[in-house]
Amino acid sequence: MSKRTAHSLVIFILVTLIGSACTPASTPQRVESTAAEASDMQHTLIALRSQLNQTATAEKKVLLQQATAVVQTRTAAVTPGPTSTFTPTPNLLRTQQASGMFLKVQQYARDHYLSSTSGIYQRLNDQIHYYANPGHYKWEYIGLKLDDFAIESDLIWENTTETTGNSLSGCGFIFHSDGYSSYISAFLGLDGYVYMDSFANTKIQPLGKSYFGKVEVSQGNAHIALVISGNHYAFFVNKKMILQSISETDLQKTGALAYVVYSGSDKGVGTTCKFTNIDLWTVNPSS
Repeated sequence: MSKRTAHSLVIFILVTLIGSACTPASTPQRVESTAAEASDMQHTLIALRSQLNQTATAEKKVLLQQATAVVQTRTAAVTPGPTSTFTPTPNLLRTQQASGMFLKVQQYARDHYLSSTSGIYQRLNDQIHYYANPGHYKWEYIGLKLDDFAIESDLIWENTTETTGNSLSGCGFIFHSDGYSSYISAFLGLDGYVYMDSFANTKIQPLGKSYFGKVEVSQGNAHIALVISGNHYAFFVNKKMILQSISETDLQKTGALAYVVYSGSDKGVGTTCKFTNIDLWTVNPSS
């Protein structure tokens, strides 16, 4: 039986049934059929129901797929995508550096080299400075004006030639500088001594020197530290305090900080001082 025939038969049966149901009771219609006809009609109805159910199921599936596609499309259109957010992450290396420096600052305070542990930590950029003028020195300002502080650095030095006579090579710091004629110098000389000198109004006043030990003049390395508290100064080499001094002429007790190179060689670049892993702890002025 074709689909069109089945639909026509269904319509005919429905119309017949509806017509019978709508006929007034006063004029009932008698429908007579044989048992065989009734059986054939019953089988036909069952077949039609099955076909219609299958057709309905297929249509439902199509409609469901279409509806699902629409819902997914609308959801994708209105659902916000991943939001790009920035979460600050602590710099672990910087934290470790600061913690390590603070432990040293605490020790400096316990040993009375510093008056306070309250302050600010900074990791400064590596520096390379050189000078080829034996018997003279030059400095490079860091750009900070400080009162009390502690600064530490790994130091590598090199001379293009062996020094002779009074030409002393050395590397260190200048501090409490007014930018002109007043400042304090503290450095490791490559003769094995640590030196401190005060310069005020073109007058030089030695603040002391202390022997550290024999060092290689042509090339070598050490860890140096300078701790300043008021007019009390301490210089460390390889974590050992080598020289401390008190200056009565350092009346300002503040000023610019700089790297200094003492030249003992006049060939090529002369004396080179490389400062790396530079940690600076500035004591709070209000503390």
